[in-house]
Amino acid sequence: MATETRAALKTKMASRGFCFSAKEQATVSPEILKDEATVASISTLRRLFQSCLGPRGRCKLLHNGQGGHVTVTATAGRLLSAIEAKYPAVRLVTGAVAHHLDAYGDGGCFAGTLAALLVETGLRLPINRRLVADVLDLVAGESIRYLNSDAECPARLTVDLDSLRDLFAVVNGVTSPKSSSCGMTDADVGHVNRCIVEGFLKTAPGSRDTGSVNRRLQYICCYGKRSSSSYVVEGIFLEYPQLSTFQVTSLKPKLTADGTRVATVVYGASLSGDAENQPGVNYEITPDVDFNAVVLQEIFGSVRNLVKLGVGIVACQKVIHPQVKHYLINDGIMVLDRLGLTKTELLCTVTGCQAVGSFHTAVTQSQIGYIENIVHEIINERSYLQIEGAKERIPTLILFGITEESLNELKHVCEAASLVLRQTIESQRVLRGGGVWQKQLALHLFRILKGNVEKILGEEIMHSKREAITVVETIANCFNMIYDTVNGSITELTDDEAAVSNSSTLILDSLQSAINGLKCAMFTAHLILGVKNLIVDVN
Repeated sequence: MATETRAALKTKMASRGFCFSAKEQATVSPEILKDEATVASISTLRRLFQSCLGPRGRCKLLHNGQGGHVTVTATAGRLLSAIEAKYPAVRLVTGAVAHHLDAYGDGGCFAGTLAALLVETGLRLPINRRLVADVLDLVAGESIRYLNSDAECPARLTVDLDSLRDLFAVVNGVTSPKSSSCGMTDADVGHVNRCIVEGFLKTAPGSRDTGSVNRRLQYICCYGKRSSSSYVVEGIFLEYPQLSTFQVTSLKPKLTADGTRVATVVYGASLSGDAENQPGVNYEITPDVDFNAVVLQEIFGSVRNLVKLGVGIVACQKVIHPQVKHYLINDGIMVLDRLGLTKTELLCTVTGCQAVGSFHTAVTQSQIGYIENIVHEIINERSYLQIEGAKERIPTLILFGITEESLNELKHVCEAASLVLRQTIESQRVLRGGGVWQKQLALHLFRILKGNVEKILGEEIMHSKREAITVVETIANCFNMIYDTVNGSITELTDDEAAVSNSSTLILDSLQSAINGLKCAMFTAHLILGVKNLIVDVN
């Protein structure tokens, strides 16, 4: 049989409905860093991040071109979620900052400011960009070495884990720069700091369960009051609209035989009785048999077993059939359904129960968890069940804010502060905040320039010593600019003692977050300055 030609084969395939289109050639944009629109976008991004730095940082009001929701924020995370970068160089910066925030929670504005500032100043220098990028790489290594040195860096401190003052200072480094966007006064900031530290200490491992290091503070957000009304309480909260929102109801769940706890079973599968909720199960029925009725009878068989086991609460991630609910309630069993995946996992964690994956199998004693205390609470005109489990204690921070937007900002800040506290406990090292460690780093770089500059430049760059020194000076000045931005004014510091003591309120920055933010910024700037052409696949 003769081989078909390519043209004949395409004609034959086209007649059968296949569509062929010619592949377009990729577009190449040369010298993208000379494009005025790209440079202007980097400058705009830098101003966005830089104006959020420090206690004098300003809020941003963001919305799309068609209007819609208005985001009010001074945090890098919410800022990035509300904007969309058009130019690839800008996307490199926003992507790097987003990855940093995912891992460390704080320091996004610093990383974004430094990265964009280094790119801006590097492009203005009359020096080959390849040399600028190489020097930037060497300075990054020296900066990280310096910040990791207890002997050389006076801004590096050891945290006293027994000192509440040190813990408050770490939290203050996260919350105080965001006070305006959260609608907080200095007194409000102090109160929220105490709540965060209290909640963190309650989640720290104790004698009861030393292995519980992954517990997280839970949040209930209520707007209409000042953040100074916030407080921490033991237990998790599940919304329960079946109870009154005007008067607290006394709950009397069925207790175990010893009268101290409530046996709890949690279903991960739906108990609604619908056919589509049984994937992978085949039934053979006659036309006169109602399939849903058959499934419902199986569910009843499963819950009757729960009554025999003395279960007091049945919870379900999805939906429970009304008839099943009625049966359980008549037997004195509380019913919680439509919990969702997050609340279901949380309930399993605090009670120690294992989620039941199907009602086709009988519930065993090992799958039952226990609740030590359950009460009805009314918060901001909503009904909740406050649950304290027998296996693990997880506290909840009841957060208040004047507006819904400020409340969203405050929750974001509290989550970041809790993460920074955990990192601080692990490393037990911090840096003086308020721009101090950035100023110290700038002073260190200037001292090197006055002494042995070969220490950081190396022999391979010494043939362009004058240009390399200019680049190092430019980098040091970038750190000085960040210090000036944080402090709101230009302050000349000539020695280490002045830099370390220039703070009326103790503010500490996480060492891990600071070093990773510096890496993120300097390596991203190194990458961008090394870009020449942009290749775009248009297919």
